[in-house]
Amino acid sequence: MKASAETADLMRKRDQAAHLSALAEARKQEESLMKTLGVEKECISSVAADSQLADAREMVQDALRKLLDSEAKLHDAEASRFHRAAESKLPEVEAREADLSRHMTAFKTE
Repeated sequence: MKASAETADLMRKRDQAAHLSALAEARKQEESLMKTLGVEKECISSVAADSQLADAREMVQDALRKLLDSEAKLHDAEASRFHRAAESKLPEVEAREADLSRHMTAFKTE
């Protein structure tokens, strides 16, 4: 039981680290988006605005795709953590069910 709790705690810490990593990546991407927006504003006033604007928009789209990918990975990590927690509790629930069944059988025979 203690090992199961320790394993669950390690998994939680790993998931938390993955979450923090995803948040850091999202912040980096946000900074990148802000920089890209600044580049986009500068490009409007330049002679090569059309080409630079297209590049900036492509960078924004790429950053947004990466952000969505990070969010999906974070969601998958959380779902995986909940699934592992449920799997680790299943034997305990099954044992309780068997114990209750034995008690019910004993009660019925008395």
